[in-house]
Amino acid sequence: MKAIQMRAYGHSDVLSFESIGIPSIGPDELLIKVHAIGINPFDLKLLSGKFIDDFDINMPVTFGSDFAGEIVETGYKITNFHRGDKVYGTGSVLKGGSGALSQYMKVRENNISRMPDNIDYALAASIVTPGCTAQEAINVNINVKPQKKILIHGAAGSVGYLAAQLSLSIGAEVAVTVGERDISIMKDLGIDLIINYKLQRFEDIVRNYDAVLDTVGGDVLARSYQVIRPGGKIVSLVEEPDIAELTKFRITGLYQKTTINTLRLNTLSFLIEEKILTPRMPDIEIFNNAIVAIESKIAEGTKGKLVVIVPNN
Repeated sequence: MKAIQMRAYGHSDVLSFESIGIPSIGPDELLIKVHAIGINPFDLKLLSGKFIDDFDINMPVTFGSDFAGEIVETGYKITNFHRGDKVYGTGSVLKGGSGALSQYMKVRENNISRMPDNIDYALAASIVTPGCTAQEAINVNINVKPQKKILIHGAAGSVGYLAAQLSLSIGAEVAVTVGERDISIMKDLGIDLIINYKLQRFEDIVRNYDAVLDTVGGDVLARSYQVIRPGGKIVSLVEEPDIAELTKFRITGLYQKTTINTLRLNTLSFLIEEKILTPRMPDIEIFNNAIVAIESKIAEGTKGKLVVIVPNN
């Protein structure tokens, strides 16, 4: 089969198409025929070597994690899934999988769920990490409640977009920072306060909010502490909050490292099937052009989620 493998840390030049064997599976694993792969910011940071001290990876390794596909074989201990089921989840080598950018891959049972009935493979692959991240931030780490005020930075991104919808569904008052081109999309969602970050400074507008979800980091995170009420909370998906700032403003904060598992994916499927969450359409590229598309994401910082389609697979 064909797979895109990473042979070292670097940029797209360390990725290459390789012919490798279809992986064999163990008793609690499944073999997946891959139809779509979602490329996340984490994948690109892993490729760059940002996490070189955090993970011990034996190169070469098949690149990618999020996927959507069809089960073609199950281990003898598997009882909840069957051949032919449409599933999505994570097949990262860091989670015991064989890597997603391939025609076939192996995954562990506790890292997948059945796909929502009302979306296709491309959308399913695009929401695995963003959907689980939004859930963990809004429902667990921030624990958003009705009528509470939350500011979401980067709400037009794949995580922020879902987090905003989830917060609205709970009954929270939601403010967002976005660029001009995404203002109409936020209006369509029914967002309470839309801030154009290129023209307005959010700290001049927002005061005494209960929580901030930061998907940007850097200066945006540094300016966010002051808009939270004492006792409030900030969750960053990018970096550790500054302890001195947390103490100064008498708030709590954390850097979220998202957990992806069957339970969270099952909840995500429910939210999508009930139309509580609607994912944004990703940028789509075919498998043979995947390395070029990945380089574009790295070099140009192109916005939008990248999904790679495996044709006729």
